[in-house]
Amino acid sequence: MNVRNNYYSDSDKINYYSKRKNDDKLTNRQRGYAQFRLDQLQNSKENNKQKDKNHLKNTQIKVDHKISYDDIYNFDKKRKYYLNLKSKMLNDFFRSNYIGEHELVINDKKNKVKYLAQNEDVYKYLKHFIKTNKDFQKVVYYELFFDNKKNRLDDVEAKKQAMKSLKTELNVIDVHDMELEDIRKILEG
Repeated sequence: MNVRNNYYSDSDKINYYSKRKNDDKLTNRQRGYAQFRLDQLQNSKENNKQKDKNHLKNTQIKVDHKISYDDIYNFDKKRKYYLNLKSKMLNDFFRSNYIGEHELVINDKKNKVKYLAQNEDVYKYLKHFIKTNKDFQKVVYYELFFDNKKNRLDDVEAKKQAMKSLKTELNVIDVHDMELEDIRKILEG
């Protein structure tokens, strides 16, 4: 059994090393190492149990069961409103930084419509817009918040989850490696 591979569980490793610790065919040095690894694993197992207890306390998601179907419908309407607002803000950004649609170029290989950039720094501007425009970030936050409320999370939990999602959503875009249409699809959901 090759124990160095990560796909063996801790209990498998403990069984393996406890057998090796008592194996007469091995040298004292090998048995000593088995004892050392066994102690290490048992200590880490106890530490992990403690961490898991704390982790469970901190990450249990609180669900609000009093939310009715009408509330869920209203939350969904608000989420869609903010989603549309986000898409409108992005469209305004694209319009202000790109040539009009009558001058679109069709890429023959993929037969995809592509925007013509007015300047080369537009990717940098998009990243800057996403990271610094507080109104845009607020809109994205509210969209995520109402999405969480729609899933029956209570207010505090919905805010916490929305903040986590906001950070990942604003960091997920690496604009230099993508075409603008793909970026727009990601941002518009």
